[in-house]
Amino acid sequence: MNSQTLLLRPVDAWFFRDGRPYNKLEGNQVSVESEFPPAPATLVGAIRAALARERGWNGSGKWSGELATVLGDGFENLGQLSFSGPWLVRKNRDVLESLFPAPLNLVGQALTERSQAQWAPRALLVPGEKVRCDFGEVCLPVPNRRDAGTLKDAGGLWITGSGLEKVLAGEPPAREQLAPTRDLWHHEFRVGLVRDESKRTTGEQEHALYSPSYIRLRPGVSLALEVRGLQEGWRIPDIFPLGGEGRLATCKTAPTLALPRAPAEAIRKSKRLSVTLLTPLAMPLQDQRAVHPTAGEEVPGLPGAKIVSGCVGRPWRLGGWDSLNLRPLPLAPFFPPASTWFCEASPEAIERTLKLHGRNVGPCAAYGFGRMVLGTWNNEGVAL
Repeated sequence: MNSQTLLLRPVDAWFFRDGRPYNKLEGNQVSVESEFPPAPATLVGAIRAALARERGWNGSGKWSGELATVLGDGFENLGQLSFSGPWLVRKNRDVLESLFPAPLNLVGQALTERSQAQWAPRALLVPGEKVRCDFGEVCLPVPNRRDAGTLKDAGGLWITGSGLEKVLAGEPPAREQLAPTRDLWHHEFRVGLVRDESKRTTGEQEHALYSPSYIRLRPGVSLALEVRGLQEGWRIPDIFPLGGEGRLATCKTAPTLALPRAPAEAIRKSKRLSVTLLTPLAMPLQDQRAVHPTAGEEVPGLPGAKIVSGCVGRPWRLGGWDSLNLRPLPLAPFFPPASTWFCEASPEAIERTLKLHGRNVGPCAAYGFGRMVLGTWNNEGVAL
């Protein structure tokens, strides 16, 4: 068995739908944007199917016993496989460079240079003093600099591995360590027409027009995913369908890409750690309702990491497709990538947690959900 890092690129463009209906002849099919990056389960399903076809599966029906042993059987069982990702990779001067969503505790200032809006990192958010608000008595995040000025988050920006390592160590990154979405991919709108094949016309049907928005990657940008548990002799094909409409992806292997390091000694010394998500993390459920952990409770999947405060994005609702029963999977709530919690822990809990740096935690961890990295935080000297 081995581990491989896969680099995926579209042959033309990709389309990844969200949980909203996208059915023929419905009236809400105008300007339907593709999600990107796709959820881990989307990539895992495509790669498992590609591996099965490469080993003789005809594309329909259940897998043979040999395939099921390695690839699993259904959504709940991945067999011997496990995955990490996805994340973005771009080629920078012939060197592959990983890119991650900029953490939500990174804030900066909008600038205007040469008629283009720019964003410059200025500070990091850390827990402030306790205040009473709608959430009760909590420590709301505040900037760790007095002279930071008017600030906004880094929404829509991506950060390099070296830049993320600085954030984990408690320092803002350089501007050169950030990349806007427009430099990585863009949306490409197209218009389609539903046609009655027997008449070669729309058949006077209503809602025959639809206009999806595809994803086209910039040159040098790829989608990366790590797969573990492949047996010797098993090969992922160079090209296979990925996403909506059976559009194709090319697949190449790459050397293992290192994650940013955790500031382990600073964490041990302060007994404080930050937890930043790189992929969505399943939210706990109580009576079929999503639960947000609050101050004093633990980060899901990290026993002993007691929350002090956090910068958490709006929940995502992710589903999928059950190919055995030919039906959509129920939508479930997830914490989005870039969400960050500030925690305190005992020395024993910190040592256990440090071993999970860069790994997947929580439900569906084998799919790549819940990948997180650890940092430190310090609010000493902060203007409270």
